[in-house]
Amino acid sequence: MAEQVERLFGDELRLLAMRPGFTASDVPRLSRFYQRILGFQEVSSFPGFALLRAGGAELAIRHETRVRPTEAYLYVHGVDEALERCLAEEVVIVRPLSTHPWGLRDFVFQDPEGHLVGVGEHLGGAARR
Repeated sequence: MAEQVERLFGDELRLLAMRPGFTASDVPRLSRFYQRILGFQEVSSFPGFALLRAGGAELAIRHETRVRPTEAYLYVHGVDEALERCLAEEVVIVRPLSTHPWGLRDFVFQDPEGHLVGVGEHLGGAARR
């Protein structure tokens, strides 16, 4: 896939990271949830907005009266530990931990605002880029 982008754009375009944005009726509550469950840290906030970061992952949360649940996927090292943290906090697990033939082990949870988050680890421990 990276080779395809390089063929199309050469050195002009380099994809570095992506930051999903979730809406929330209660931004501080959702921010605390991600801090507690996955170890995110709040790096910026003001009324109606929070920016969280953990490792190379970021998540923006902004206030909306009418939340539109969406989906995101988080690659990790330590998917079993992530699942244990979710279970200990009684997070809703939508799809149980599964190992897939394409070399991925993952599960999906639902956060308090209804967003679905897949959490997965490439088998062998190395994230593919």
